[in-house]
Amino acid sequence: MAKRVNTTLIGAFIIGAITLMVAAILALGGSSLLKESDHFVLYFSGSVKGLGIGAPVQLKGVTLGKVTAINLVYDLENESFLNRVAFEITEGAIKVAGSPHKVRALSEESTVEETVDKLVEDGLRAKLKLQSVLTGQLLVAFDFYPDTPIDRVGLKDELHELPTLPSDMDALEQTLENLDIGGLVNSIKNAAKGFDTLVNSSSMQTLAANLNQTLADYRKLADDLRTETRVMLADARRLIKTTETQIPPMARGITATAADLKRTIIHLDQQLQPIMASIEAAVVSADQAFDHADAMLSNMAYLSSEESTLIYRINETLTETRKAANALALLADYLNRHPEALLRGKKAEGGTK
Repeated sequence: MAKRVNTTLIGAFIIGAITLMVAAILALGGSSLLKESDHFVLYFSGSVKGLGIGAPVQLKGVTLGKVTAINLVYDLENESFLNRVAFEITEGAIKVAGSPHKVRALSEESTVEETVDKLVEDGLRAKLKLQSVLTGQLLVAFDFYPDTPIDRVGLKDELHELPTLPSDMDALEQTLENLDIGGLVNSIKNAAKGFDTLVNSSSMQTLAANLNQTLADYRKLADDLRTETRVMLADARRLIKTTETQIPPMARGITATAADLKRTIIHLDQQLQPIMASIEAAVVSADQAFDHADAMLSNMAYLSSEESTLIYRINETLTETRKAANALALLADYLNRHPEALLRGKKAEGGTK
């Protein structure tokens, strides 16, 4: 006969295994900054209306705990009332990531207050914020404001105090309190009155009328300019069209005239070539005749004296002959420089023919 199985022993074994598994998961799931629920206290000089017991306590929008007590405290030193808000941080609400060695060192070498004070030095501050716009309920919001002072009241308390900042509503109320509302309203009234006086004044009415007349004149001027511009553009188009039709014949006429002038100059040059050659030959012959005359005069000098009438007349004749030769040379030079003189004649000194 088979031995009967002990079901109680098997059940105890299974329960023990599940317990060990859960413990291992919790051990390997990470460490918490706060091992147990820790309590802290805040002091607010402004109103905490809308903040109730059980209101959330958040850090960067994540709920870490809740408000546990709200009391009104009178500060004898400063003769003022303060709102004392106590709260608790839920156990395990903040996880710590890092190597096991550093996590263990943080939990063993530093107390919770020391760890929180380190965060305060880095800028951790608390302020009241609206939880719901409709209900007006508030919550305690923690965040990092490194450029703000560490403002602790310093009253003797059994809980560790954390610094606070004025809420946004408190800051707005303070600004409004410092604002001279009456003076601002009076300034607005005076400005409105002055504006009304200015608008209804006769000078403003005249200015408006003048402005309307000026605008009408500008409109008329713009219409006139538009009309004139259209007429000018039409005339310009007609002129361009007319010019386009007249330029080709003019160009052809100018081209033909230039060709005729070129042919005339070539023809004159061809005609002047023989004349210039003849003049040059005449000048050469005259020079030769002068040479012969000089030789003859030299020979005749032996035959007659210097006071001889023949010699005198011969000298006059030579002088006239030289003048004639010079005139021929000047004529040849002038015709060489102005061949057109053969057609149009020599210009007078006054510029007329």
